[in-house]
Amino acid sequence: MFCCCCSFLRKPPKAFDPSNDGFSIGELELFDTVLIIPSGFTSSISGTVVAINDDETCRVRFLPKEQELNDEYKEETFEIGFVMKPQNLKTSDAKKLYRKIEKLDIQEVLLGGRDKNETEEFLSICRVLLKRYQSVLMSHEETEEYLVHQGTFTARFIAYNVTEFLSAPKYRWKVKCMFCKDSVMSFESVGQRKMACFRNPSDCRGFYYMGLSAITIYCDFCKRKIYQSEHQLRCGDMHDMCLNCFGDMIRESQNFYALLTDLMAGLLDRDCIFEITCFVKGYIVKFDISGK
Repeated sequence: MFCCCCSFLRKPPKAFDPSNDGFSIGELELFDTVLIIPSGFTSSISGTVVAINDDETCRVRFLPKEQELNDEYKEETFEIGFVMKPQNLKTSDAKKLYRKIEKLDIQEVLLGGRDKNETEEFLSICRVLLKRYQSVLMSHEETEEYLVHQGTFTARFIAYNVTEFLSAPKYRWKVKCMFCKDSVMSFESVGQRKMACFRNPSDCRGFYYMGLSAITIYCDFCKRKIYQSEHQLRCGDMHDMCLNCFGDMIRESQNFYALLTDLMAGLLDRDCIFEITCFVKGYIVKFDISGK
């Protein structure tokens, strides 16, 4: 979890990198579709730029609740730096954007320390699905999602659930939301989150309009869209983290803990080093569930 007193430890914003960015804070134009967090909101929603002011602010029009199509539009003024807009990427650029995600260390993040044979079984299921069942994967994905990663995440999701049924992991991860501090994030798929919404019949009318899903989820850390067949982490206040950001967060935390241990081993005990790591890099715990 980050505090203002340690904000100097955060890296300055970088130029657009297709491996980790899906949004920019570049020049805005009238009627651009942007992502904002209005006052009183705990998660981001989309809106439309209706005015650009000389004092580096802009006025954005949005629905207070995106699912309620009959609500009246509201407008609010934001500083330019707090307004994110999607980048218009070519198909080839979009595929590059997800190449890093497809090469994510799945054993560390998803498989929970399973042995080499179990990991190979997981990869084999993925390979078979991608090689022989492309038509099936395509039929279960949104057009945009399939165009970007050709069924990779759907194959991974299926293989993960099969692996969970066949064998037990050695450990699980517990992570607290950096925005809410004490709120623990749960691990789920975007599809599971949408199905949970549909279990309430009175809410169904707002989720689909003219055949299009009104539920679009963005990672609150890297601001990219999280597709339906992906895994994500979500806290009670609806902050979302994609699997890629979670993997980066784990590696940064582990590297920082190892560095502090080497530097301060003679001065601080492990509990103190752990608390410092959580303060700087966020609360992440890997707990053993193997029973050994």
